[in-house]
Amino acid sequence: MRGRDLFRLLFSGSFDPPTIGHLALIKRAADLCDELIVGVFTSHDKRAVFSKAERKEMIEAAVCGAGLAEKVRVVSFDGLLVNLFKEVEADAVVRGLRSTDDYIYEVQMAEVNRRLCSRVETIFLQTKPELAHISSSIVRELASLGESYEQWVPKESFPLIREAFAKRAKT
Repeated sequence: MRGRDLFRLLFSGSFDPPTIGHLALIKRAADLCDELIVGVFTSHDKRAVFSKAERKEMIEAAVCGAGLAEKVRVVSFDGLLVNLFKEVEADAVVRGLRSTDDYIYEVQMAEVNRRLCSRVETIFLQTKPELAHISSSIVRELASLGESYEQWVPKESFPLIREAFAKRAKT
């Protein structure tokens, strides 16, 4: 068990693919703690375009490119967030909010997580207004139509994302 000398936050998402909005939240969350754990999971409600390993690699590339590798650890997981929370001995969960719809959903999830594990506290970070329109689903839609999307993904992840979309276009 780790000592209580580190303040550790957990930020999770499907990151299918990661966007500059995700990276902005990772940077801000990393500034709030000693260590940030970024958990990459597969949502059972959504069909992922990228494998969990591809998404983890894309996030790791973005984190390294942003100079955050010393402070941010990227892991992949299955199952409940509260189980990862306990495993990594996090102090709180960080969630990003782009809209009131996000707020309603995230408050519900925060309450479920707290009921599953009373130690789970959730910190909400409001997305910067200039990034609020960016989502992984928009990036996927643009890519599937052959439109430009690189301005909405981390530059370090772009080659991986482009390659993955190119592979899928051939199949």
